[in-house]
Formats: sequence, C-alpha cells, structure tokens
Amino acid sequence: MSPKKQLKVTNEDLLKAINGGFNNVQEQLDDVRQRMTTKEDLEKLEIKLTNKIDAVQESVNILEEVDVLDLQKRVQKNEKEIRTLNRHVFHKTT
Repeated sequence: MSPKKQLKVTNEDLLKAINGGFNNVQEQLDDVRQRMTTKEDLEKLEIKLTNKIDAVQESVNILEEVDVLDLQKRVQKNEKEIRTLNRHVFHKTT
C-alpha cells in the first residue's frame, strides 16, 4: 500500500476559498440586478413606444378619414363635370 498524501490546508487557504466563493456570489447577484434593471428599462421603453405607436395610428386613421372623404367629394364633383361635358359633346355631335 502506498502512503496517503495529506494535504495541508491553512486557515489562509480556507479564507481565500471562502472569499472567492463570496465574490462569485456577489458577481452573480450584480448580474441579476443588472438584468432586472435592464428588463425594467425595456418594459418602460416598450410602454413608451406602444403609446407612441397608438398615437401615430390614431393620427393616420384621422388623416385617412379626412383624405378619403375629401377625395370622395372631389371624385363626385369630377364625375358630375364629366357627365355634363359628355352631354354637351354628345348633343353637339348629333
């Protein structure tokens, strides 16, 4: 049988190991805090952008309604003028 090697671990070695473990935990907590802050910032940005998109959509809807009504009136007026011109041209040629 071979003799077993005994490791000598000093208190300083133990303290270094414990400190390394705490540092690792602290880094992980900092990372989690950063992610939470980033998530909160993204949620706020999402709400802000959603509100802006809704406002833009509302403006587009209003413009479409106004423009469509205006275009319909102009088309009706032009159709009436064309019918009138057609009557004049048709009556002159006959």
